[in-house]
Amino acid sequence: MTFNSLKRAPYPLAEALHKAWAGLPPQRKSLRTDIVSPELCDDALQQLCPSLARHTGCTIIDINPGAGLWSSKLHELLRPKRHLLVESENLYLPFLKPLLDAPGSRYQLRDWSGWLPWTTEPYISEGLIPELDSAILSEGRNDSLLLIANLGDLWRPRLRGPATSHVRLFHYLNNIKFKQNFQSHGSVRLLLWMQDSEKRAILPRTVSHRRKLSLEAEMSCQIEEIVGGPASQTNQRREDILDINSSRQVAEAMAKHSIRIPFERQDEAQKLINENLLSANGDQRILMETPIKLASTHRAWHSDLEQMKEDFRDGKFSEYEDQTTPVLTECKAEAVDRKLKSDKKKKPKIKSSRTPEYLKLRELQRVFDGQIKTNGQVNSFLGQDQLIKCLEFEIHNQTLDGEKRKRKVNELKRLTEDLKRRLEKVPKTVREAFWYISDNRRAFNQNPPLLMWDCRTAEPLIAREDEFYNPTCLALLDFQPRVSDPFPMSLTESSLFQVLATNLLSNGCNTLYYLNSLAPGATEAIAAEVPSLRDLSRGGRQDLWELRARCFTPDMFYGITKAWENWPFKLPLTELMSTLPARANEEVIYGKK
Repeated sequence: MTFNSLKRAPYPLAEALHKAWAGLPPQRKSLRTDIVSPELCDDALQQLCPSLARHTGCTIIDINPGAGLWSSKLHELLRPKRHLLVESENLYLPFLKPLLDAPGSRYQLRDWSGWLPWTTEPYISEGLIPELDSAILSEGRNDSLLLIANLGDLWRPRLRGPATSHVRLFHYLNNIKFKQNFQSHGSVRLLLWMQDSEKRAILPRTVSHRRKLSLEAEMSCQIEEIVGGPASQTNQRREDILDINSSRQVAEAMAKHSIRIPFERQDEAQKLINENLLSANGDQRILMETPIKLASTHRAWHSDLEQMKEDFRDGKFSEYEDQTTPVLTECKAEAVDRKLKSDKKKKPKIKSSRTPEYLKLRELQRVFDGQIKTNGQVNSFLGQDQLIKCLEFEIHNQTLDGEKRKRKVNELKRLTEDLKRRLEKVPKTVREAFWYISDNRRAFNQNPPLLMWDCRTAEPLIAREDEFYNPTCLALLDFQPRVSDPFPMSLTESSLFQVLATNLLSNGCNTLYYLNSLAPGATEAIAAEVPSLRDLSRGGRQDLWELRARCFTPDMFYGITKAWENWPFKLPLTELMSTLPARANEEVIYGKK
């Protein structure tokens, strides 16, 4: 996206920003995304208002305030004793000057850049946050300080480097873990604007996006998405029924606490729930409680495929450039389907190039047919997987006599081995599709759910692209550090945790047996010391082959780290670092992905 191609939004602030940047040379063009919609700010603060009340009169550290709209709205709500604007871009000064020059202004401006705003040294040296200038560490929350930042830039590092927001968040989480910088005198909250496309690395909605950075966030913070883009914008999604059930649970919690989302800020799932189109006892609910087939997962291109079929049937485009296609009214959609299927087997009889529309139609149909075939194979595996899970819970929960228990265990072993053999005979794409669906269902049905997204207390507000400048969509995430650290680790253990987590999560299909590739015998030794891996009530499985690392709970990763540290035959940390997959060193250092 180039600066000249940006569309102008209807908001006056967007017009002012466009004029401010228009006269500058190309190398000075801004890649920062600014919030320009007052209504979006008001709706977000309405959502945050109950929890923000405890920060009234605090000191706000505001990194990259830009044009200052969000900053001024938050300032009006909290009336802080000091509001530090840390902005290094001089072009924003005309927008911030009215705030600085207002009578009795509590704003102060600093032009620090890079890492400097994210450390306490410059603030303490200038006496801007004297409450941190103490040698005594305090426990609990530090509500006298609030961090807000905008890392929603369009800049991407070369050679697929980590996004700026991920690098900053990685160090923010490390500060929480070791009580450094702003976290040294109690946990400090962070309100962060970031590119909507980058949020999935922090707050994933599927197990496939659950990597080391999101795992560290789960262990250190409670994260809520306050503002975000529509779910349909994401490339990879789980089954629609999981999203619907998740939204239903959140809707019930919101109704209980009288939380309401404006209609124009709701996504499609919310609207369906709120309009009572899905009953609590309907068939959709039963899907999650019985031996189930693959539920539907609607994609935007499915609608495109149906529309193109209709256009082709109505003669709006033809197969060949020099051909006029008659309207297919006799057999309707069946005629188009037969045509597309026969097209795979026959060579074209007309010596003319095919139209782009027809080539697109044929490609979409090919992908759709492949999905149907894959889904049929996956369904057979899902039924058997459900039987295995039922047997596991029956053995785990019930008191069975010796002979009956032995029969159940043998049956479980037989079904498991049979499933393994069947999966070995199918293509890799089918196998991975089955694991992806099964893992997402298991993650959702855990108590509590594995993904922090499914533990949210309210739905995010849906924002439009034209509410930002440059026009793209930002997400607002609310990071509230946990008061007590449930997973205390030393610096060495933390480094070991990062290496092990990166190795295990380097491939979505890795299981604990991956550790044997790092050190022979590691899997058996570690599994014996981490009982939660086989505890069904804590997300484990009896057969570790069925438990992929992306479904490990934070407690499991913590136990694996402790067990590895105590294992007498472990590899030294320096040698273990050499086993990291390609480019994984960046993930360990920066929290990439």
